[in-house]
Amino acid sequence: MLRVLAGILVVGFGAALKASAPEPKAAIAGVVIDSASMRPVYPSRVDMIGTNIFVLGDTLGRFLLPDVSPGTHQLRVRALLHFPDSLTVTVGTDTVRLKPIRLRLDVRMDSILRSVTIVAPGEPR
Repeated sequence: MLRVLAGILVVGFGAALKASAPEPKAAIAGVVIDSASMRPVYPSRVDMIGTNIFVLGDTLGRFLLPDVSPGTHQLRVRALLHFPDSLTVTVGTDTVRLKPIRLRLDVRMDSILRSVTIVAPGEPR
């Protein structure tokens, strides 16, 4: 009787552990570069479309989106004075390393003006 009870507890405990096991997660890693100069773009921002998840690239244009669920995800990549780009990434259980994301420089006057804030002397920023 005691052995049967112990067996039931072990099987029940194992099932509880399996049910509460976290979903495997991966990451998306990449680098944002300027398409003409092939140099890193800083600052850059990578958004996972349809979520509130985003990361900022470092001074070398590198970024890492951690804890990404397996599946297909849409990313939007933006940077100051550059045209944004979107891409689709399929994630499994390992880190996905993207090829460099090349953004084109946007030198239109309205793009430059959107990037500049003019503050009069003595006015709060």
